[in-house]
Formats: sequence, structure tokens, C-alpha cells
Amino acid sequence: MRKTKKITKVRIQKQRSQKRLFAGVMVSLLIAATAYQVVNQRISASSNAASIRMVTYNVLISTTSKQTISDIKRIVSLKDPDVISLQELYQHGKRNEVLKAIACNDGCAYEAYAPNGGGAKEELVILWKRSHYSLDTSGSIKTADGWNELGRHHGALYFNFVKLNDITSPERQIIVGTNHLPSLVDRDDDGRPNWKKMPKRVAAYKQHMQKVNEKISFWNTNCQNAAIFITGDYNVNYRKDSKVKVSFFPYASFAKVDGHSNWQTTPFATNHPKATTLVPSPPIPGQPKNRLIDYVFLVKNGAAIDITGSSIISKQMHSDHNAVVASYKYQ
Repeated sequence: MRKTKKITKVRIQKQRSQKRLFAGVMVSLLIAATAYQVVNQRISASSNAASIRMVTYNVLISTTSKQTISDIKRIVSLKDPDVISLQELYQHGKRNEVLKAIACNDGCAYEAYAPNGGGAKEELVILWKRSHYSLDTSGSIKTADGWNELGRHHGALYFNFVKLNDITSPERQIIVGTNHLPSLVDRDDDGRPNWKKMPKRVAAYKQHMQKVNEKISFWNTNCQNAAIFITGDYNVNYRKDSKVKVSFFPYASFAKVDGHSNWQTTPFATNHPKATTLVPSPPIPGQPKNRLIDYVFLVKNGAAIDITGSSIISKQMHSDHNAVVASYKYQ
């Protein structure tokens, strides 16, 4: 009888030991699975953060708020960009309606830098995805005073910018600037500035490009490893500019600070010889129909990042400009 009780007691102890072992194994597996999930999420977040999609879009001053909002929402639905630079949001009421719809404080996917001040300072707006970036600093630089020429007044030129922190990769920052410059070329678009007809406008353009390069040089010294993206409407056709290379036009000017455009660093312009970023209505007599005048420039500034592609959004848009998309990836 005592022997039977002893055997039973041993069996119970053995069963308890097995249960403890099983429970321990299950807890270990659960911890391992949780750790794997966390690591996987971090890798996924890091992978997402390793890509940047930039869009620049001149919305056209004459479009309505409804049309501009529709265009931006179409860009977002098609390309899901991380950053969107906008030009020609001159009217205060229209700009506020756009910001309310796209970059509201509650529930919107984007935040915005939209300084007040009227004119060219106010028309330049930068949007960034809340889930990817947070604002570090922002600013607006007046690069040239206004001038009177050919019977009309031209407002001052500005350059607006933001420095953004990458939420998913805290060691990374990017700088995004945008501008909108007046046309300097004749209708035949030969890639050369028209000093004879519009000397004040050309001088303002030249001064603007110089001031922007000075700011880029400052960032190169003081914000090392932060990739710098310069976006906007330059009113100079890349197809001609890349051949003529006027010293203060985009191609040659940004080369001085090691900047290269999305057209220069992808085969898009060659593969799509008829593509354009400007579709004036009605067409301008004598002007080429394949003008690439909107750009995204990258100054790497020590960042291990490269462009992966360029494209244009042209269908079902209300502006006379097409939206330009440039995609990048960290190495």
C-alpha cells in the first residue's frame, strides 16, 4: 500500500514537472514571437523610412479651391508622397481652404508650412506626411526685391524651406525648399536668358539662384548628412538648359553645390521625348510642347541616398502644369 502511494506521489510530481516545463516552453515561445514581431515592425518601419517620394506642383493661380483640393487629393491617391511642394497658392482664402482640407490639425495625413506675408512668400507651401516627418525648423528668404518692367510690376522673389526630422529613423533629417521663378526665355525657348528684353527680370532671377545656393552651402556646412531637396517651377526647359548651361540657370547653377535634378539623374527625359510639365491653354505660338520646367533637385550633403525614378501626373488635373514625382531611396 505504501509502495503504491509512493509511486502515485512520484507520478504526480513528474506530471507537475512536465507541466512546468511545458509552461516554460510556451512562455519562451511567446516571448520569442513577440520579439520577432517587434523586430519585424522595426525593420518594416525602417524600410518605409528608407524611401522618400517628393512631388512638386504648380497649382495655377486661376484654379478654384475645389479644383486645387481635387488635384492634391488625386496626387495623394496615386503616389502617396511623403512631401508635396506647391506653387501659385496666391489667394489667401483659397490657400486657407486648401490647408483646411489637406493639412488640418485633426485627422489630416499632412502638415504644412505656409507662411503669411502675401505675394510670392505666401504662394509657396510645403506639405509633409505626419506619419513620416516632424518639423524641426522652417523659414522664408526674400531673394530679390520687386521690379517694374514692360509696363507691369513684378513682386519680390522668395525661397521657402523646412527642415524635417524622420520619425521612424531619428538619426535622419531632410531639408526641402521650394520656389517659383519667372520666365526669362523667348517663345522659341532657346535656353538663354533674354537680357535685351527683360534685364531686370533676368537680374532678379540670377540673384535668386545665387541666394539659394548660399543657403545650400550653409546647410552643407551646418546640417551635414541631411539630404537637401530643392523643388519648384523654374520656367527654364531642362531639355535646352542641359545643353546650353547658362551659369545661373538651374542645370549649371545647382551643379556648383553638387545638385542634380530628377531629369538629369533618370532616363525619363530621354525615354519620353514628348513629355512636358507645362500645358498652356491656349498653346503659346512658337513655343515647344515638350518643356520640362518643373524640377526636384537633390543635394546629397553626405546622405547615402539615390534617386530611383521620375514621373509626371498629367491626366485629370486642373492646372496648366503637370505634377512632377521623384522617388528616392537610402542605401
